Amino acid sequence: MSNAKWVIPTPEDPARENEPALRADAFEVPATPWPLACVLVRSAHHTAAFVNRCPHAGHALDFPKGRFLSSDGAHLQCRSHGALFDPHSGECVSGPCVGERLVALPIERVDGTLQIDLPAVLRTD
Repeated sequence: MSNAKWVIPTPEDPARENEPALRADAFEVPATPWPLACVLVRSAHHTAAFVNRCPHAGHALDFPKGRFLSSDGAHLQCRSHGALFDPHSGECVSGPCVGERLVALPIERVDGTLQIDLPAVLRTD
């Protein structure tokens, strides 16, 4: 495969005092046979991206759509069965899939944008 990159659309979010410590936003990678639903997790010192699919039952994490964080804002939470995931590693720390992980996406910051390596995302091995 080629070295195709896909730029993650990220909303402008200048630093403000009332910004949450952790932010999670939905996005889709359109360059796959079907759109790949994903979640971008950002804090002051860390950025990660995961496929929006719980390893327990394969459901999307967000319900209602776009709501990913636990009530305390510290974890990603699956709305189907309550599993909690570490927002940096994607590891399930509580719930029915403890020890399993969300599928992480390879992202990198290039010239002020976040990019995904599409060949890595599309790999089936």
